[in-house]
Amino acid sequence: MQKAHKLASREALLTASGQATQNEQRSEKQFYRVNGRLLTKMELLWERMGDLYGHRWESAFGSEPTEGWEAALHGIEPLMIKRGLIALAETPKHKDWPPSALEFRSLCMPRGEDLGLPSESEALRQAVGCSTKKHPAVTLTLRNMGDDAFALRRADSKRAEAMFAPHWAATVNHVISGGELPEPAPEIKHQHAKADRAKGNSFLAEMRAEVGAS
Repeated sequence: MQKAHKLASREALLTASGQATQNEQRSEKQFYRVNGRLLTKMELLWERMGDLYGHRWESAFGSEPTEGWEAALHGIEPLMIKRGLIALAETPKHKDWPPSALEFRSLCMPRGEDLGLPSESEALRQAVGCSTKKHPAVTLTLRNMGDDAFALRRADSKRAEAMFAPHWAATVNHVISGGELPEPAPEIKHQHAKADRAKGNSFLAEMRAEVGAS
């Protein structure tokens, strides 16, 4: 019993300073000190969501973290959760009602801009535009879309956004995982050539002579 108490005290000291034992890291049971209390990542999230949504949060998901939410946020670090909470304030869809676990996980993930990539709206603009100068991430996305890349250019804006979003998300995840992007394609510059009037008149004169026209 004394040994267990010493171990618990040691873990409390470690976690209070933001460190965790190997067992805690494996089980994602790292603790964070908030107002004198030690809370797990999920307990801290539950409090923050309660602050944001009040009784609507507990009504939808209960008063304590659920296994479903813990599974959905496995591998999501506290800094990423902070990103997700900030993103909630910028998302009209979740202004009045909390997100599902998977929706919140998506909000926690880095955006293209965080990785030096174009924003999703800029990437879509490049994807449907006529310019051959596209970001390598956009080029990769279009390649992975296959035949849908052609349909994308013919779709209306709302349909195009829906088609492009999951493929762009896959590209962002590819970069997060350390995947490589293709080399930038050289921009093809279209030059408008002017007709040689004198040469054209000479050719027409020859054609008239052949058919006997004056």
